[in-house]
Amino acid sequence: MEGSGSSVYLLDLAEQSLKIVTNLNRSKFDFYNPGGVYHLALVQVDEDLLVIYEAGIVYLELKDRVNVRWSYQNQYLDWTFDKIEDGLVWYQSGQDERWGYRLADGKSI
Repeated sequence: MEGSGSSVYLLDLAEQSLKIVTNLNRSKFDFYNPGGVYHLALVQVDEDLLVIYEAGIVYLELKDRVNVRWSYQNQYLDWTFDKIEDGLVWYQSGQDERWGYRLADGKSI
C-alpha cells in the first residue's frame, strides 16, 4: 500500500527531534484497492493545520506545542473536503449533500 502510511510526524529543527503526533485511521482495502482512493491534504488554518485524508480529518494546534484539538472519522469514502469558510470546514458527498464542522471544536453542523 504505497503512500498509505498512518503516522503524522513532527520534525522539530530547534530540538533536533522527530516524533509521532497522531496516527490516522487509514482505510484498508484488503479485498479491493481501487487506485487513487488514498489521499492526504494539509490545509493551513491561521497557525494551525488540518490533516484531511480519505477516512477523516484531524485538527492540529501548532502554537507552543503540537496538540490534536479534534478529529472526525468519515463514514463513507465519497465524503470529500470542499472548503474552509466562516470558521467552518465544509464537506460534500457524491450525492450532492453538504455539511460542515466548526473549526473551534469540530462539532458537526
